[in-house]
Amino acid sequence: DSKLPVTALMLPPGAGKSLIYMAYSVWKNLRVCVLTSNRLLQTQIFNDFAGLGVVDIRGQANYDCIVSGGKVSDGPCHGGFECPSKNNGECGYFSLLRRIKDERLVSTNYSFWLHNKDLMGQFDLVVCDEGHAALDQLANHLSITISRAEADKYCHRHPMSSWRTWAGFEKMVLESTYKDLCVKRPKTDELFAETLVVKRLLEKIKTLAGLDEGTYIYQRKPGSWSWENIWPGAHRARMFSNSKRFLVTSGTLTHQTMSLLGFRESEYEYHAFPCTFPVRRRPGAILPAPRMTQRAGATEHTEWMKLHDEYISTRPGRGVIQAGSYERTEKLVSESKHRARMICNLHANGLPEALYRFLTTPRAILVSPSVTEGANFPYEACEWTIISKIPFPNPHDPVVAARMAQYGGYLNYCAAQSIVQSSFRGMRALDDYCEVAIIDGTWQAWFYAKARDHFPLYFQEAIFPLNGVPPGKKRIFKKSIARITKA
Repeated sequence: DSKLPVTALMLPPGAGKSLIYMAYSVWKNLRVCVLTSNRLLQTQIFNDFAGLGVVDIRGQANYDCIVSGGKVSDGPCHGGFECPSKNNGECGYFSLLRRIKDERLVSTNYSFWLHNKDLMGQFDLVVCDEGHAALDQLANHLSITISRAEADKYCHRHPMSSWRTWAGFEKMVLESTYKDLCVKRPKTDELFAETLVVKRLLEKIKTLAGLDEGTYIYQRKPGSWSWENIWPGAHRARMFSNSKRFLVTSGTLTHQTMSLLGFRESEYEYHAFPCTFPVRRRPGAILPAPRMTQRAGATEHTEWMKLHDEYISTRPGRGVIQAGSYERTEKLVSESKHRARMICNLHANGLPEALYRFLTTPRAILVSPSVTEGANFPYEACEWTIISKIPFPNPHDPVVAARMAQYGGYLNYCAAQSIVQSSFRGMRALDDYCEVAIIDGTWQAWFYAKARDHFPLYFQEAIFPLNGVPPGKKRIFKKSIARITKA
């Protein structure tokens, strides 16, 4: 029990984070809300603790509208239609939202919390699970995007470099347009939809008109314009409110994570715990690879590909290659000698099918940039993992560049977080086994020396530089993948 309102726990994989905070909640009879960063994790929390009475709630796009036949997020109630189903208990989403205030254990995601926390009632404790992702979740919440189609149809002109002045003018134009649509009291699906589009655009424009131009990066993109906050931690109150206490927990949580979230060390209590998984069951190999930079040529690429194939050749079990990008995924699958074993997704929507095929295909290799976190592959589901490149954010991205200008270690911090998360997708229990190989000479050249402090000690103790590819070992697991696949 901390005396401070925020507690930060660095709990390595295998520590049983969810079991710890759920047991504490039941023991203390607390009203608790658990926040996760993606649907896979949210579903896992609900499945694991439904027996305790956990109630799961998500965004409106996950619920059907009984009036329109579409989703609640696009329902006519948002366009001015007085929907009786919304208030009489027939609408599943709004009925659940009203009921949430009386529920003791709630599971949701960061996005839902940021948009709806004031409607959920106060909690004794809010758990920020996978707390390392809280910064990006807050950044997404603060960002604004306007499509070219919206601007062409409803704005007097396109956004200008002095966008706050532009937003102030467009706000007056859109308020008049929205008022006219409401007066018409739309009677058709098309008018309901148009009213909803204008209403949402007006909300964005109003927000832009009140922002500080110095705290946002404005970018013109193909088909849209976007505004992204440079330091979301300055707006931490958007996330850290409506609760008596907060617990931020993750296997990669550091003081730097909390600093980026806007906390001084005097404002929270921090605890880091060792990993209970034996090092011999999670060995990490740094292979003698070329540096995979933008300047890497054909010779470096050939050697890099050769190391992948050599490593895979002596490992018949399932493996995961953390490719880092869709472009690199495509290259690996097209050029590897083991392409017949490889299953990949070349876009986000293809991940569910790729995961199913991976878990149901003997000796399969999953090549993907989409399973850095949230996906678990215990026992023979994954016996080895390759990290193909040090996963730096794009330094040329204006938002990343702005953050680097204020915190020089930002790139290294992000890459270290991603590496540790990626390394433990296949190591989930004391009697599990999963090797990790990093195939990028940037690690030896300079990265690890500069980023070492961003890696937890339990990761550092299991990583060793090698002169060549280590031989593979056939592993026989006591627990069958049949149970995993079925689940």
